[in-house]
Amino acid sequence: MPWSESTPTKTRVITIILVLGLFAGGVAAFIDTGGPEAVEPGKTSVRWFAFDEGFSLAKQTNRKLLIDVYTDWCSWCKKMDKEVYTDPRVQEVLQARFVPVKLDAESSRELTLNNRTLSESRLAQEMGVTGYPTTVFFDSNVQFITKVAGYVESAQFARILRFIGEDHYRSKTFEEFLSIEDASDSQ
Repeated sequence: MPWSESTPTKTRVITIILVLGLFAGGVAAFIDTGGPEAVEPGKTSVRWFAFDEGFSLAKQTNRKLLIDVYTDWCSWCKKMDKEVYTDPRVQEVLQARFVPVKLDAESSRELTLNNRTLSESRLAQEMGVTGYPTTVFFDSNVQFITKVAGYVESAQFARILRFIGEDHYRSKTFEEFLSIEDASDSQ
């Protein structure tokens, strides 16, 4: 609506306020400030551990460590929490083979690793994490296995978990594993 000199100032001010309010509301709709706890209660049975606790538990139970490196502002991290970690296929392998750990890549929270004290953000840097989410895998002796950068759809993520959790990575490539798995699925 073009304004002319005859448009009252009050009308102009109200119009500007309404437009700014609509714009601010639209921007706010795209901002989500929740961290991993933003997953709806009851939607997941994954029990996430702090790094220190998970590190110790992996050694005690001889399970691998899955570290979900995230940030509070990462929309793909939230999507992974809501769509992937809630999938029963993913939960089944996680529960059987892994100790799942959340690591905030921007946190200054200190943790101890091999008699070293460092922040969660420093550990993420040392693991070579440059994007979010990134899933990092360690064996039960906390030896690095691999990392997977970015969002991964739940069916594919379950396959990655089986590949690592069942130790297929020790004797074959992921592509070889997939071709064997696909062949057995078609029979």
